[in-house]
Amino acid sequence: MMRPGHTMHLLRGQDSDAVTHSADDLAGTKAPKRKRAKVIKHKINLTKKTDLPWFLRPETYERDSGCDLSEAVRLFKPEELEITCDNIDKLELGESLGEGFWREVYKASWKGRDVAVKVVKEDLLDRNDIIPRHVEEAAVIFPIRNEPNIVGLVGWCNTTVVVDYVPTPLDEFIYDLDNEVTVERALEIARDAARGLQQLHAAAGGPFAHTDIQTRQFLIDANGTVLLNDFNRVKYTGQRLHSGSVEGHEKCMFKTAVAKGKWRSPEEYENRDLDEKLDVYSISLVLWSLRSRVKPFPNYTKPQVYKKVPKGERPPVDAMKDYPKAMQQLIVRAWNNDPAKRPSSAELAQKIDEILTKYKNKKGT
Repeated sequence: MMRPGHTMHLLRGQDSDAVTHSADDLAGTKAPKRKRAKVIKHKINLTKKTDLPWFLRPETYERDSGCDLSEAVRLFKPEELEITCDNIDKLELGESLGEGFWREVYKASWKGRDVAVKVVKEDLLDRNDIIPRHVEEAAVIFPIRNEPNIVGLVGWCNTTVVVDYVPTPLDEFIYDLDNEVTVERALEIARDAARGLQQLHAAAGGPFAHTDIQTRQFLIDANGTVLLNDFNRVKYTGQRLHSGSVEGHEKCMFKTAVAKGKWRSPEEYENRDLDEKLDVYSISLVLWSLRSRVKPFPNYTKPQVYKKVPKGERPPVDAMKDYPKAMQQLIVRAWNNDPAKRPSSAELAQKIDEILTKYKNKKGT
């Protein structure tokens, strides 16, 4: 984490494909020193498959189960992005936006446009699981980077991913009661959120499950459009693959580590097999929160939620009573205990759009 008064710069090292990071102490009296970071220095020739580094080879991601992101990686063409290893040195990193276990995130400017830069932490570069995870996220976003409700992928180079900077998290907006959120606005947000989920579920190389849907995973751009964000926990939920081809008709299911938090589906709490329908359950809680203006189960501890939700406990429907009746019913369908009885994300988005249109027409009469 940078100290106040420091500016981060993304620099190209003496190696033509190495990216280095340094911090300049603007408040100091001495000339700043550049500290060379440990980076991946593979020469990447993206025109020849044999020249691809290990972390861009689809076979690196293949699993015996046939349930993996190898097809997404095969379709990933980083040279088609706006920012590549050839010009990433033009980025100047500004303020820190935060950090997680394995990455740091900075705000930056690119041709007058704000972007967010995600950089793998230096001390984790020796871990063989970190770089593939970084590539998988970029590969998943790549085919949907221009979709209207997805935070766009702007660039990629080895240990760095660049995405559009979207300043307003949905949770900060929706839980601040000073912000007016009319029923119509709530329906617009709900429609955008459902469309973002639909766009992910239908992505080439997928379908994919997001696996961490909650209000903080959605951002609001300057035009008021809601965008789905944060794809580093995505799972493949299509048919089993073998060397990039579909093998049989068996659908891929997965399990996660012990579910934490109050946004999880009943099947997660019970450690059952999972698919993209877990996202539909979780987004139902997001839609509920748009009217309740609180997070789900505020009066329960997490252990209580883990026990009660699989038994059918849900947030009170009365808290969203000013939604149109059809919207309330749709949300109740979406949080059904049985994943098979929940609507798909495509149906969810379509139904919300219909409800919104009907609401506007009725309001205008």
